[in-house]
Amino acid sequence: SFPIRDRYESEQGWRYFRKRNRNSIMLASSPPAPGSSHIWITLGQMKVLSKQPLFLNACARSVLSLFPRSHEFSAKIGEASFFSDEEIQTRLIDAKEAISDQVSLIPLSQVHDWEMQEGAFAYREKTDFRIIGVHVEGKGREVPAWSQPLLQESNVGEYGLLIGTIKGVLHIFWRLRDEPCLWDRVELGPSWILRSSMQENNSYCYEVGKGGTLLLDVDLAEEGGRFYHAIFRHKIIWIGETKPDDLGPLVVPLTPRQTEKFIQAGNMVTIEGRSIWAVMEEEWFG
Repeated sequence: SFPIRDRYESEQGWRYFRKRNRNSIMLASSPPAPGSSHIWITLGQMKVLSKQPLFLNACARSVLSLFPRSHEFSAKIGEASFFSDEEIQTRLIDAKEAISDQVSLIPLSQVHDWEMQEGAFAYREKTDFRIIGVHVEGKGREVPAWSQPLLQESNVGEYGLLIGTIKGVLHIFWRLRDEPCLWDRVELGPSWILRSSMQENNSYCYEVGKGGTLLLDVDLAEEGGRFYHAIFRHKIIWIGETKPDDLGPLVVPLTPRQTEKFIQAGNMVTIEGRSIWAVMEEEWFG
């Protein structure tokens, strides 16, 4: 076997402290036989099934976001991007250097305005996420039973992504995401996020999306080993021709080719961004 892609990629910067996972795609010279817990499916089947609600888990979506696109996909795009690759790098670096606040670990007993509520660790005043405890029993694991904490979101969330054109060239409208616990603090992420008390429904991208054409709307789950029944609606919306001056300083338009390049570079696009890219259809770029 040899690697097609092998990268460290970030996890949620608002939910984990500088956590990264190794994402690998391997070409097997001697593929193992399917068994009771593993099956083989084609990329075509994966493409169809990925649009089914709650079918493809978050780890698989992250890995699949690294998968090389077809030659035809790359050839369609051209190089007429609004920002050059170096300009995008500069915007990321500028955003990182503008950060003045510091992040440090403290005991849970010192977290302000959080307390135990009905067996969960929760924020005192707002309805936000909370930390609950669960007991799990199951077969086929390292141990037959265990107890652990899980993060429970307050409601179903949403990741939104806008795609459109700038001077006739297709672009994807990513947003600079300053998340305190990302490995390198700033990455590109969805156009908007609705999650617990993090509601970006007053943002430019969300408002523009209201007048667009919905291309995808599917509910997908977050990682079940760390989150309790966390579901996020993945929305992709076509907005047509767009004026760059209207975007604002946080929105960074990338062509599909640039998006693929920055995702494959590692630690450049958030897990939320990779999740929604994994279900993107190449046909939309034609």
